[in-house]
Amino acid sequence: NLVCEQLEAECHTAAWTGYGMVKNCCGGETLMSDVWLRTLASTPSDDPSDPHGTTAKNIWNFTSWIPDAVVINLGSNDGLTGSREELIPAYNATYLDLVKSAAVAYGEQTHFFLACGPDSGAYCDPVHWVIGQANAMGIKATFLDHRGFACPESCCRHPGADQHVQMAESTVKQVKAAMGWSVWSIYM
Repeated sequence: NLVCEQLEAECHTAAWTGYGMVKNCCGGETLMSDVWLRTLASTPSDDPSDPHGTTAKNIWNFTSWIPDAVVINLGSNDGLTGSREELIPAYNATYLDLVKSAAVAYGEQTHFFLACGPDSGAYCDPVHWVIGQANAMGIKATFLDHRGFACPESCCRHPGADQHVQMAESTVKQVKAAMGWSVWSIYM
């Protein structure tokens, strides 16, 4: 992870292509808002009627690793435009619940960076809403702007290697500024 390398930070990453907060881009019922609770993302519930759960043994032990910061970028796969705009209230509620649950699990010292972009800015307003609600509850949450990075059509509007480097450099600056860490050390 380029960001963690630049910050000399220990990282844990939960990422899965196509998964959304409340609706996946490409089918399936398991969502990223489910997966973040799991130790192994692909271990489903023993109950076939519960596509969002997992086994009791597979719940992540949040006391085993406490981060200083959590970066979340969920929304592009939900496609919150056109006919899917009706999902925005559920997206907002689910996202806020995820942040609140993570804040309880990790503690009040953890700072949350809620991102929007690079392939879509359609969910930026809902992300800002979640940040406002979280801040009002005393949760440290900051907008992480991932917009403005060219995402080539040849990569299905996903960032390529060059864009990942640019996004990492931007993310490091934004995280350091919000956390009060020295911004200059990234250039040394």
